[in-house]
Amino acid sequence: MRWHKEHSLNEGGTMRHPADAQVWTTFDSDHSWFATDARNIRLGLASDGFNPFNNLAKRYSIWPVILVSYNLPPWFCMKEQFFIMSLIIPGPKSPGNDIDIYLQPLVDELNEIWENGVHTYDAYKNETFRLHAALLWTINDFPAYGNLSSWLTKGKLACPSCNSNTNSVWLTFGRKHCYMGHHRFLFANHLWQKKKSCFNGKDDHRMPPNRLSGPDIVRQLSLLRDVEFGKGRKKRKRTAKELNWTKRMMKSHNCHIFLQRLLPIAVAGCLRNDVAQTLSVDSLAKLESDIVLILCKLEIIFPPSFFNVMVHLALHLPLEALLAGLVQYRWMYPFKWFLERFKRYVKNKTRPEGSIAEAYIHVECLTFCSMYLDDIET
Repeated sequence: MRWHKEHSLNEGGTMRHPADAQVWTTFDSDHSWFATDARNIRLGLASDGFNPFNNLAKRYSIWPVILVSYNLPPWFCMKEQFFIMSLIIPGPKSPGNDIDIYLQPLVDELNEIWENGVHTYDAYKNETFRLHAALLWTINDFPAYGNLSSWLTKGKLACPSCNSNTNSVWLTFGRKHCYMGHHRFLFANHLWQKKKSCFNGKDDHRMPPNRLSGPDIVRQLSLLRDVEFGKGRKKRKRTAKELNWTKRMMKSHNCHIFLQRLLPIAVAGCLRNDVAQTLSVDSLAKLESDIVLILCKLEIIFPPSFFNVMVHLALHLPLEALLAGLVQYRWMYPFKWFLERFKRYVKNKTRPEGSIAEAYIHVECLTFCSMYLDDIET
């Protein structure tokens, strides 16, 4: 649990652990009392829904909420046996905006352990100390991000990073928003800023949107009034089919190179085995300029309906990597595999949540006991 302080070294601008990223180091400088004791825990919170029955005809959505500790070394950090399933949000419907209500007991406990801490026994030093914990970030897909952050992830202002300066256009016949105008992110006096005929036919000499700070976000949240939880009964009917351009995008060589260097995985390879262990900080500035050029080239080639918000979000990936470190500590893949295991726990289909809870407790007890057994294969 002290590995992040004793062994994680950002040598030569190379990141290999979240402790090497800006979020971690800035947090330590702002809360020096917390960083003094390396045993204090940094947490990530992940949540996603899954159908426990392997039957798409039967709609049922369970939402486990999982905590992961980043104090551990990289080879333990994202292992399933170190995930903490803190609570289960029951089905059959997804919680939607009501997820805040279900998370309230966990939020209260996190506030308690952050402010007051808990008495904890350290077996290595044979002493009792006051343990504190801090939640660094949440991990979820983009629709769930909207429920957790109170930011609408669709519509005119779908990009949380661009915020109110999101550049979107409503397609009348496509009945959807597209997110273009990436030539505003080019450096000043770039040649493409004058080629308006290649883009939307308009000159755009605006500066890129300013990056939001923590106080800016808190100020926006303070303006929220009369938040309605729950879902309405009315559903919008789709008037036209949306075309899937993902395969054509992946055929773009420049985009393939960008994803391979940033993620950093071999796009066509095995996600579990081909993950890079380090990330160079110096390369991120180059990747940040490369993705702007890539998106501008795609705007010249593809129709506007191709540019949904997921294509636009690639613009912010280099900055997120600079702030929070390697992507494998913040993506959903290990949690998806973790949820897949839960499906095998469901023996009583009338009580799937209870089956998952009991099986998880049994496996957790066996896992902890096995750590104390020497010279025995468990």
